[in-house]
Amino acid sequence: MKYHRIRPGAIEELAAELGAKSSKDTALMLGITPEQLEELRYGDVTNATAIALANRAQQLRRAAEIIGDTAA
Repeated sequence: MKYHRIRPGAIEELAAELGAKSSKDTALMLGITPEQLEELRYGDVTNATAIALANRAQQLRRAAEIIGDTAA
């Protein structure tokens, strides 16, 4: 199984940017479980977590496109 690493402090920076008040909020906003968030924060990231994050990023990009199309 392949693992990925995230820069130390990146999750906390992202949480602050999102306005998350707790780890649970951060996980919900990222579309992952609290357990997967802990993976990101403290250890190696499994492929399953990386895929969940990629899927959430794609959803958010699509939502931004829709909002941008509507606003234009």
